[in-house]
Amino acid sequence: VPRYFARKPPSRTLRVSGTLCENRMTNLATEQRTNLIQQMLIESANQLLRKLEAVGKVPHDATVGELRETAIASSLQQLLPTGFEVCSGFVTDAYGTISPQLDIVVFQRGVVSPLFLQHKDAVIPFEAFKFAIEVKSTLKTSDFKQLKVQSDSIAEMWNSTFMPQRVGGVNSTTLTFKKGTPPLLVIAYDNKVAEATLFELLDKSPNIAGIFIIKQGCFIRSPAGLVSAPEAKTDIERILFAWSTISNACLDLRPFVTVDEAQMENLKVLFEKNRPELSLSDPNVLERIFTPSVTPYLYPHTLQPKDDDTT
Repeated sequence: VPRYFARKPPSRTLRVSGTLCENRMTNLATEQRTNLIQQMLIESANQLLRKLEAVGKVPHDATVGELRETAIASSLQQLLPTGFEVCSGFVTDAYGTISPQLDIVVFQRGVVSPLFLQHKDAVIPFEAFKFAIEVKSTLKTSDFKQLKVQSDSIAEMWNSTFMPQRVGGVNSTTLTFKKGTPPLLVIAYDNKVAEATLFELLDKSPNIAGIFIIKQGCFIRSPAGLVSAPEAKTDIERILFAWSTISNACLDLRPFVTVDEAQMENLKVLFEKNRPELSLSDPNVLERIFTPSVTPYLYPHTLQPKDDDTT
């Protein structure tokens, strides 16, 4: 279960990416407490819904899918925190592992930036990649084979960083290590998968962190397993719930590298082996580890074999 969505919720609330989505969302139309930002976002959600419905009249399924993907990507860009951007394309690591094409890639610009191929398509270094979103006009059972291939390919990738020489007699070092697997989310306009089958398929694809079906409901992972979000009862509320979840995921993933306790222990072993003069208790050292570099991509022959969790 991706750690970003596996947080223990208090009673009567649903915790998503570290923040609380309270049941107040249930009655947006009659809620007495309101504010200008909420009103503007509700209007934006209405505009998005009208656009998604209108393009459905185009008599060409592939074109409908592309137009809906573009509309959703545009709506997300205005909501993401500073430093986060969206594109479509492929994610790769310094070892050469590359993902299938991904509809929407959320990335954070840094030392290693995406290389754009044409228009909105890019090759995104794994170190800049945060999470991916697949867009479906109508979600079908057959889509899960593709979704699993996409999420599994991301889970295979390794983070790399270049540690330059700072102490006399110590060589510069390229370090590679596993980090938390970035999640894959799905936004669908409609759905043809029975709910019981949907939960079964999600259970077999642990790196799919959530599915937002505008015409049906929202399904995400929680500490108790897969759950629906009953507070999102209308199409507009489901769009707002998806936006809130995705925005909060960016806040949760703001650091360049997210590692759990076991991965941090592996990093300690890695440093004792390669850079004993550096201490992981030093914040400056941690910042250097978690700042990506283009060097491992330029000199992949310096990377060690992928034989364990650290190299």
